[in-house]
Amino acid sequence: VNGVSVRDRGLVAGWLAVLAAAWHVRSPLLAAAAVALAAGGVFRVDCPAGAAGCNAGPLVLEPSLTGQVHAGAVAGYQLLLSVGLLVLASGDRRAGRRGPAVAALLAAVVPLLLAFNPLPLDPGVSQRLWVVAGQAALLMIAARPAARATVRP
Repeated sequence: VNGVSVRDRGLVAGWLAVLAAAWHVRSPLLAAAAVALAAGGVFRVDCPAGAAGCNAGPLVLEPSLTGQVHAGAVAGYQLLLSVGLLVLASGDRRAGRRGPAVAALLAAVVPLLLAFNPLPLDPGVSQRLWVVAGQAALLMIAARPAARATVRP
């Protein structure tokens, strides 16, 4: 699309994917994660260390309100995504669905750990692994049976 960067198209696609996942499993936590992801994109800032230094945390971002809102929105997105997936894992476990419960648990924990850059990698590499793990979590949600809407009389 003319005039729209690849980065912006990726943000829109990611936001739509999270929103679709939330609708698919009827999760208000995942819907809130989609809102946080959108806020993180709207208030996106360039990292002072460049793309390779991204994911170094809010303390190294410019001290502007935009930088702090971006950092808070990204952190909120990850927290809401992880908690939403833990809720799914718990429901699967109670329903006796071991495979989906383990997949949801891993999808909740792995991106959360990668957000803290636990590996001896450049922060940019850790950020890209975080994005891949988050997208894998969305694929795992898409593979689940759709939640049934509750109809009240």
